[in-house]
Amino acid sequence: MRRLLDIVHSKSATRHFAIMKKENIQLPPSIEKGQRSYQLYENFHLHNRNDYFNSLGINVIWVDDFDEIPEVLRNIKNHYER
Repeated sequence: MRRLLDIVHSKSATRHFAIMKKENIQLPPSIEKGQRSYQLYENFHLHNRNDYFNSLGINVIWVDDFDEIPEVLRNIKNHYER
């Protein structure tokens, strides 16, 4: 799969997108979700994953819950219907 994406990415100007759910990050119990250290780690984690997918030519739209996907798709549709 990676090889195919590399070939497509290098030979095409087409943009590819993926809608992905943010993962629940497992940290030590001493770090709570609202703490700054959690937010820093979450941002670092998402940034690294974005870099990986971008290297394959895939732009990721992150959602917190799958229920957000219909709204994301409506927004994309509205953007391109202008």
